Amino acid sequence: MAIAVLAFTAGLWVDSALAKVSGRAVRTLKPLGALGRDSLVLANYMRDAADSFMRQDATPLFAEGFSLFIRYEKFGFALPRPPERFSTNERLRMMAQYFTMIGQLLFDGHDIEARQTAKHLSTVLPSQDFSSDRDRI
Repeated sequence: MAIAVLAFTAGLWVDSALAKVSGRAVRTLKPLGALGRDSLVLANYMRDAADSFMRQDATPLFAEGFSLFIRYEKFGFALPRPPERFSTNERLRMMAQYFTMIGQLLFDGHDIEARQTAKHLSTVLPSQDFSSDRDRI
């Protein structure tokens, strides 16, 4: 995972360097847009980990997820609280769902809609079933 984050960071750096050389404008993200981008990246990792057949330690993903939740709280977003009965994979899927939906809205610049959706998701997500057939085996 560290390699993927490093590769992503290197890609951003190379893109900005090439933009300066070619003279094209670099798209700068507002803080909420950057939060949306970070959320989308992490959501993909979480979804892949939850759907993986291999057992793996999800602690780094949860740490990054909670870090994003802190950033969301600083901007006043409502957050879902997973029930205690959720397994690790169910928690990963729930967080990935939240990060995907809110992250895409923020990345696209729809701040008001993202806040409204976050408020709705904070009550709806904890009551959904995020288990898969693999979790029941």
